[in-house]
Amino acid sequence: MYDSKQDVTPGLRGPRITNCILPLAAALALLLVGYSFGYVKWQDISWQPAQMWSKVDYDPKLSDPFFDSDEWICEDGYISSAKCRDGKYVQILRKPGESRPTGPCGESKEWTCPDGCKKCAICKDGTPVVKCTAKCISNSRNVEHPVSFCEAKFSHPNTIDLFIHTEVGLCPDRLRIQITDRYFRCQYWTVYMAQTNVNSSLVWSTILQKLTLEKEEYHSGDLIKGKIEFECLESTMHPKYTEKRGRHRKTSIKVYGAFKTIVQ
Repeated sequence: MYDSKQDVTPGLRGPRITNCILPLAAALALLLVGYSFGYVKWQDISWQPAQMWSKVDYDPKLSDPFFDSDEWICEDGYISSAKCRDGKYVQILRKPGESRPTGPCGESKEWTCPDGCKKCAICKDGTPVVKCTAKCISNSRNVEHPVSFCEAKFSHPNTIDLFIHTEVGLCPDRLRIQITDRYFRCQYWTVYMAQTNVNSSLVWSTILQKLTLEKEEYHSGDLIKGKIEFECLESTMHPKYTEKRGRHRKTSIKVYGAFKTIVQ
């Protein structure tokens, strides 16, 4: 069981936490709109409050079935409309007794081409299917769904940025993890496409985080494998969701699972 009391603020070995001031609501709304199109996913996230730092756990024997498997999917999470190289549609696999597929938007992640070659499939937009680099679960919008992608890069010589995300549906999940000198912090954010008037007042505050990596040192081109357990509180100051006596709506969002990707 993870104990949040173990969280510490890095001293000489770690970065110093400074207070962040939220920008004006209008500017924040523009930033959030930008995020909805995916082209600013690596941008600075200082428009959110400063989050807590925690120690990274290291386990050279870290294991997960996902580390030894290859899973493929369309980048937008949809697979039922993908076609195989022979022109036939991919086959969605159902478990015995299952009335309908499960997965993003009611689709199963278990599928195959008639010839058994998943990576030969073509998605509905004409692009090839891509390999899943994460196998995580999110409960945003109070519905559990898969989060299938992770990228990693050096943002500074001693800092690795992990970006775990999915772009499926009306509430895409984005989780950024910054790792520096054996410490890390997380920042979650999303955009509610159908509630644009709420986006500018959303705040996500980390309340639990646990990151386990296979080793301590990485270089560009290395495969980084790990597991994440994360939970934050989403709150809003929007009048529509304000309760009586000045209290505000708060929702718990969790993201947990495994990831493997190449450090850029």
